[in-house]
Amino acid sequence: MVTRHPGLLLLWWMVLVALVSALLVFGWTNSVGAARPLTSPGLVTHAVSPLRPDWTLIPPARSEMNETWEAAVHAYRNGEMEEAARNMERLWNVEGEPRILDAGLDLWKVLVAHRAGDWETAESGWKTVALLPEMEVWRHLAATSLALRRHDYELAEAHWSMAAYEDADHPVVHYYLGLLYLNRAAHAHEWNDAIGPVVFRYAAYSPAANNAPAVTAPAGSPLPAVVPNSASMYRRAALEEFTLALDRELDRVYPLVGEEWTVEPELRPTVEDALLALGAERFVPNCHNVLGGMWTATGNAELAEEHFDRAYEMGAAVLYGYRDVADLYEEYGRHFDALRAYGKARDRGLTGADFEERVAESVSRAFLHGWLR
Repeated sequence: MVTRHPGLLLLWWMVLVALVSALLVFGWTNSVGAARPLTSPGLVTHAVSPLRPDWTLIPPARSEMNETWEAAVHAYRNGEMEEAARNMERLWNVEGEPRILDAGLDLWKVLVAHRAGDWETAESGWKTVALLPEMEVWRHLAATSLALRRHDYELAEAHWSMAAYEDADHPVVHYYLGLLYLNRAAHAHEWNDAIGPVVFRYAAYSPAANNAPAVTAPAGSPLPAVVPNSASMYRRAALEEFTLALDRELDRVYPLVGEEWTVEPELRPTVEDALLALGAERFVPNCHNVLGGMWTATGNAELAEEHFDRAYEMGAAVLYGYRDVADLYEEYGRHFDALRAYGKARDRGLTGADFEERVAESVSRAFLHGWLR
């Protein structure tokens, strides 16, 4: 009779239990995998398409889809809208029926339509497209953009208020409010003395604080006489909004849809793509350019020149802005500063007999000023 050692017997039972457990886990995994629909590369289900949970759609082969999708995105970001629309159509339709439903692709279709000028498609698409919760502000900014393009300013203000509700401190929200204020200023008047006593007046800006002579100011006050609802008030409000837009940071590479909502996470549309669709990708240099003009109008030549410099550094065309700043310096008797500004205007391409005459006069005044000191 052979006697087994108790330790060897225990080891034998441990090995047997481990083998049985491994076989059970393998069999359960295979059975679950067989019952679970595939998500890549063949079958796309509602697991990655929350827009239509009742649809099961088959996309093209992944390599073909990637190539077409990448071509569409590349064309869109380079402004080749016909090419972008053509590739998007190949992805979206097969004999008029959707071939793939995906949050990223769904949004790309809306972005392409918006940037290409197909506003009806864009308007309906923005209402239903899936966005990350923190990106909901772009749905209302897009609606504001479409209303502005149609010159429907009341509707634009209504959509803007919804965007502000989502994110009141968003830089593009401030930018669009500045545009809306400028539109109001264009249709408003200066109602000096409309209300009566000076105590009821509201100052839109202070020329005295900006080294400029006070204009239409009541006796004893350095401020201009403006009241609510005046053009000056709206311009001042616009100036503040554009300044706030520049002070806020914007992450342009932040995705608009979640990674789990799209077949191709690396092809997710970003904030920069939304800016391109809205035509606001250059809102920063635009703000600097507008602020340069507004500070020139209020008499602050230094701040105006600073904004024009920033706008030019970002690729904006700044010609007459520098000329106007130089003229302002001339009014203040700052002839050497005027020459610097005239020189910037000339370097940026401003020419003409009238301009050259201004420069020559400025040179003469600067020489006399320096000689007489």
